[in-house]
Amino acid sequence: MDISSLTPASLNGVIIAGGAPGVFPPGCYFSSGAIGIDASTNIHLAGAGTYIFKSTGGALTTGANSQVVLDPGASACDVFWAPVGATTLGATSLFEGTVIDAAGISVGDTVNWTGRALAFGGTVDTDHDTITVPTCVTPATLHIIKHVNGGPEVAADFTMTVTGTNVSSSSFPGSEASTTITLDPGAYSVNEVTDTNYTKTLGLSCSGTATSGQDITCLITNDYITPTAPPATLHIIKFVVGGTLGPSRFMVHVKDASDTDVSNSPLAGAATPGTLYSLPRGNYTVSEDANTSYTQTFDGFCPDGNVSLSAGQDLTCTVINTNIPLLTARCRRQLVLAVLLLALSYL
Repeated sequence: MDISSLTPASLNGVIIAGGAPGVFPPGCYFSSGAIGIDASTNIHLAGAGTYIFKSTGGALTTGANSQVVLDPGASACDVFWAPVGATTLGATSLFEGTVIDAAGISVGDTVNWTGRALAFGGTVDTDHDTITVPTCVTPATLHIIKHVNGGPEVAADFTMTVTGTNVSSSSFPGSEASTTITLDPGAYSVNEVTDTNYTKTLGLSCSGTATSGQDITCLITNDYITPTAPPATLHIIKFVVGGTLGPSRFMVHVKDASDTDVSNSPLAGAATPGTLYSLPRGNYTVSEDANTSYTQTFDGFCPDGNVSLSAGQDLTCTVINTNIPLLTARCRRQLVLAVLLLALSYL
């Protein structure tokens, strides 16, 4: 990319593709004039890749206290400076990369430089400086795939997290198509912000130790947890009219649609507040063991002994037993006897 028209010398003022001043993505940058960094300013090299800064008509000069900053993923191993004129690094500055210069290199006092000085047509002058040869490794590449099964959410609704060394992006939305990041060799792990509506399954490659240049794919799968319907509540109240028997002398049944007693059924009848059953939604029948001395009727939400429960519903069913008077029962027996005697008289 030709940056000649953007600035005559100061890289810290260059704006690339609408970004912040002095922030450079990987690429090859050249200028027909001198290039440099103003005193007490800095430039950022943003992410993994190769950076080449070349001047075809001037020197490379950095001001005192200036800095070349490596953002996550960038490495001094991949930064190269190639001016035509001499290179001068300002005092107490921070510099990154390899300088290849035919006109000589002058390093100011107490410069901290990670890289190499190659002056094949001149000399390299230093002054109480620290020049460190960079440890050059090839970053590992990590592809993170997010897959969601069911429910209202999609991959982008989940936040992925990555830990490791020099991770190019440590937090980002999930993607079914995958998100690619880089990181230095070493231990790493991939996870996500927990969503209580989903279970989470991490693939085997979502944690481990990355090696130089390794290509890794991590799959994180989420399965929707179907909400459990809340149980319904059924109150069975036993009410007895007349006679000598109390509610507990009647055994009350609650049966499901398959005519099977539900848990804790049958139970002895109970007056108000009755017996409470916690049941899943569905259809149920309330009944009792027969007693020939009493009639049976129903009240409340089970007029015929049948009740339909919805999730979370709270209903009451009242079972009423009315005593059949003893005189009435005796009269019936006498009537039956009289009919039998009448029938015998015709034999």
